[in-house]
Amino acid sequence: MLSTVLPMRAANCVAPKSYKLDFTNLPGSEVGRAPDGWHAIVPLGGAKHRLWLKSLPASGSAVVLDLPLDANFELRLQAARRFWLALEHRPLGTPPLALPALKRRRLILALRALDGWQQGNSYRQIAQGLFGSHRIGERGS
Repeated sequence: MLSTVLPMRAANCVAPKSYKLDFTNLPGSEVGRAPDGWHAIVPLGGAKHRLWLKSLPASGSAVVLDLPLDANFELRLQAARRFWLALEHRPLGTPPLALPALKRRRLILALRALDGWQQGNSYRQIAQGLFGSHRIGERGS
């Protein structure tokens, strides 16, 4: 199975109306039976989501995604998040684990300060290296 195909199945619980999918009546969708189950291509939120179901759930059933813990878990997790955001009518936004620019900058400065301290520099030298005209460990000309 492709890593971006989401395996789904009928849920044994009650779900909100927005999460109940009728696979026989999804606008613009392609649903087809194959020897290994049902395959669906569902256009939602500007993307085509690829789904696989062993059996087609009853109309309006709640569904769940199965995400196997394998080498493609991270890709499937991203695909599942895109599908969920599309169901919620929300924009993709930034990935959940992406660092904001300011936090990334602070972590870089912290690592540079640690490098300077491990090289035996004083706090003043470290501060000058971080915020001055040259970096720690760089030789002036």
